[in-house]
Amino acid sequence: MVDYEFTGTLTAEDTKRYVPFAFDLPAGTEEIHIDFQFEPRQVGELSNTLALSLYAPDDVFRGFCHGPSNHKQLDIGVHEASDGFFAGALPPGVWTVEIETYMVLPGDPVDFRLQVQLRDNGARDAGGEPSVVSSAARNGTGWYRGDLHTHTRHSDGELSVSALLEMVRHAGFDFVALTDHNNTTQLADRAAQECSDLVIVPGMELTTYYGHALSLGVSDWFDWRVGRNGRQLRDVVNEVHARDALFVIAHPAAVGDPMCTGCKWLFGQFMPGGVDAVEVWNGPWASPDSRNEETLQLWYAWLNSGRRLPATAGTDVHDARAYEGHPCFNWVYASELSAHGLVEGIRSGHVLLSNGPRLWIGMPRPDGSIAMMGDAVTTTDHVAIFTLAWEGAPADGVLRLVADGDVRRTWSAEVEGARTVELMVHRWVVAEMRNVAGDVVAITNPIYLDKGLHL
Repeated sequence: MVDYEFTGTLTAEDTKRYVPFAFDLPAGTEEIHIDFQFEPRQVGELSNTLALSLYAPDDVFRGFCHGPSNHKQLDIGVHEASDGFFAGALPPGVWTVEIETYMVLPGDPVDFRLQVQLRDNGARDAGGEPSVVSSAARNGTGWYRGDLHTHTRHSDGELSVSALLEMVRHAGFDFVALTDHNNTTQLADRAAQECSDLVIVPGMELTTYYGHALSLGVSDWFDWRVGRNGRQLRDVVNEVHARDALFVIAHPAAVGDPMCTGCKWLFGQFMPGGVDAVEVWNGPWASPDSRNEETLQLWYAWLNSGRRLPATAGTDVHDARAYEGHPCFNWVYASELSAHGLVEGIRSGHVLLSNGPRLWIGMPRPDGSIAMMGDAVTTTDHVAIFTLAWEGAPADGVLRLVADGDVRRTWSAEVEGARTVELMVHRWVVAEMRNVAGDVVAITNPIYLDKGLHL
């Protein structure tokens, strides 16, 4: 029995819209079944891309479905729900299921059918609505290794949360951020709830029509729909900051429409604007989709503009292949191994990006202490002294010092070593390690210089 059926046709003019359909849910309903289909999926080598959201009365979020299939069947019940949706009480009233039109390609129109079936005897046996995951602090100050950008079946990934966590363990990581697209249901997954050996950084990838960003440290869902009812990106950034969390631009130079819908960062007022960090390394360094080298140069330009903006890395894992070989990860220097400690370490720029090697840069302060990456040093000198140490360099690896956007020193790197270098630096310096092909295999965050010249 189909209680509600909505059909329609979308054309290229409907791209990047929010298309809502309301239905009335009577008291006593125990399960909602949604069946959504559209055709065509493929247009040559490109794809029409439609997502689906569900909202209870008063616009309360209940789930998001964002994946490659053009036929989605979903169940939302009192005790259990499909991945990407919250189980729990189904309050009576007007509910809304919304189609998000990420990409409707030119050519043949897209025909869709949306069916909603309400059941009063569909509740399943197990569980109640779980609380959001909370990782307790353990260990003290130190460097901790992990992944800050991942996806599971709660959005468009192929892996269960359990399978992803097992991959993270096998990689030897200390932490992982669960950042499914426009969703936080992954944090309520049983595997995340019961995880005790890894620190889980709560998050979400805000997958807007004009750019993607990671919210790191956010446990609850908030509205990502820029352009709906006058909502602006600034409103979203402010909500992330109100939660004392980080707003991180993801893969800003990635290939965009129509190949990867919304993946390229196009928010002109946030280039970089009031964001907290930028994902400089997304997936394999040489990925033609992520365009990491272009992102690196964009980051350097933002540093030269005066922004002290930390850089991060993330595998952007969608399947097990992302962890084959040497995935990129972050070493974060944190006061404790906890979600809060890691977020604060990232905020401070105490982050090394790497796919294996260790690389460290320091600078003596006038008081004799040593500044690390992310720190600022006040000095009246025009020449600064930097100390570098490294291990795990690849064969024929190269080390480079980049100061104020220019490569100032280059030398061959032994497997491990150390060096002291004097440079004339005005604002910032970064150390890079590259392999023989020129790909980055490790990169530090900057040390910043404050020139106390009293001019």
